[in-house]
Amino acid sequence: MGLTNEIGIMQGRLSPRIDGKIQAYPAGTWQKEFEIAQEIGYAAIEWIVEKPVETNALMTTSGKKEIKKVIPTDKKVTNWVLDPFLETADIDTKSNIFPREPEQPTRFQVFKQNRPAQPNPMQLQKQTQGGAIQGAKN
Repeated sequence: MGLTNEIGIMQGRLSPRIDGKIQAYPAGTWQKEFEIAQEIGYAAIEWIVEKPVETNALMTTSGKKEIKKVIPTDKKVTNWVLDPFLETADIDTKSNIFPREPEQPTRFQVFKQNRPAQPNPMQLQKQTQGGAIQGAKN
């Protein structure tokens, strides 16, 4: 039985570096990356779209036809991520992923959820002593 990686790889990692970048859209070698990934046993390649978008096969009609030749599959794209390297001034990055990921609680929300409910000590003291907090003037 052969091993199959259930993980994928970021596009550009199986091609020579472009301008010294470890990952970039490999305009001249993207087709070869799919061959290599299949030989290695990767299940997916995360496609990169970066400027200039006009050179990206995913963004042109002829490129999309070429993609269908290189990747003959009926599988649907299940995930899109825009600006994965946070290179644009985008305040709400939650809208850069489709389908949207489940909302994650903040660290403060997790802290509050995991902490047992405790009454406020100052309010308790006021209630038990009938008004003034010790050391305070009425």
